[in-house]
Amino acid sequence: MAWSEVTELNRLSGASVFMTFHRVEIARHGLRPLAFLAPGVKPPLVEALLNQLAKNGIR
Repeated sequence: MAWSEVTELNRLSGASVFMTFHRVEIARHGLRPLAFLAPGVKPPLVEALLNQLAKNGIR
C-alpha cells in the first residue's frame, strides 16, 4: 500500500475485563478500506501507523 493512496485512518478502541483492542481502518482513494484488529493496551503497530500518517500529512 502506498501512503499516497491513504485518505484517512479511523480508529476504535475497546476494553473489557479480559481484553483490550484497537480496530484500525485505513481509507484509500477509490479502494475498499483496509481494516484490522490490534490487541493490547498500546500496540506498537497502531503507534507506527499514527507516526507514518503524521509524516505523510494525513489526518
